Amino acid sequence: MKVFEILNSIDLNTINFFESSTKLNHEFYFVQFMSSIGCFLKTRFRGVLDFKKSIDFDDELKSKGYTEENLRIFVRLNSRVFSSSDRDSFRNIVTERLNNTSEVYHPFFYNSFLDYPFIDLGQDKYCLPDACSLMESSWNITCKHLPSNKILDQAFEQYLANVLLPIIAPNCFEKIREVENPQSSHDKRADFLITLPNVYIIIECKNSLMSSDTSVYFNPKGLASLWGRIHGATEQISSTIKALKLKDKPVIPLILTFYDALLASNVFESIVKSTDYCDHLNLSMPPIVRSLHEFEYWIYDRSLQNLAESMLPKQSNSSINPDNQGHNYRHLKDIIIDI
Repeated sequence: MKVFEILNSIDLNTINFFESSTKLNHEFYFVQFMSSIGCFLKTRFRGVLDFKKSIDFDDELKSKGYTEENLRIFVRLNSRVFSSSDRDSFRNIVTERLNNTSEVYHPFFYNSFLDYPFIDLGQDKYCLPDACSLMESSWNITCKHLPSNKILDQAFEQYLANVLLPIIAPNCFEKIREVENPQSSHDKRADFLITLPNVYIIIECKNSLMSSDTSVYFNPKGLASLWGRIHGATEQISSTIKALKLKDKPVIPLILTFYDALLASNVFESIVKSTDYCDHLNLSMPPIVRSLHEFEYWIYDRSLQNLAESMLPKQSNSSINPDNQGHNYRHLKDIIIDI
């Protein structure tokens, strides 16, 4: 919701477009995630909800958007019929994707519940197969109703600059100025510099490095494309280190993506460790790629200094315990969705 507010500050049409598309008040839309969890999991047949049977909410909850009609709109909006002759049925979508994926990669197959978390069983009855997928799907199913994804880059940077970094790095971060009229890729700069007593952290923000359908990367061409994008972001960090003449202490190169779950980039990190990749780009360690969600979770109980110490090459990640001085999500304290 915080990023959504920033999106609307950039493009005042965002909320109007979103509410026209979803037929829901934007604040009421987001409370339906918790409403779904509560209603679907407390039924007699756990995970199945029949809208032909009345769903009761008290007056206080109704005032916050928890109503049967709002929930029905939300569920219908994010569901697919399980099996039918319609090509867009959930079963047909999964089958087509599965048939286009090599058998060896089936265990890592894309979770289609991230696109359609609810299954339409017919006769106004719906199933929520996986509550965790519903929560993880939040941005997937929200992006479908934005006027444009082009403003997401700007919103992502504003979120870091105005919301997260002032909490986790007060007085020690700065937005790196872009080069006007860049002549080559070497003129591109990373987005943020964090200066800590014993280390620098340079952050390069990317809206997305990969398709939400991770099965696209189950072949050499797709994987090479992903690693090429990681390399491009790393080159920007390298150029920034050179331009700012950061030579007096180690630099942690951190690539943050808005939505991707990129822990698989550990493979990339492992490969470059055995080459002269870091020396070639003047890096003291391989690039670290994390989604915003992963990064926030990573530092909820760690200060940045504590995190940096655990990340430096000479340290083992398990050798330095959290110092319990993390953000603990204080930057989101004004976002309240209760039930």
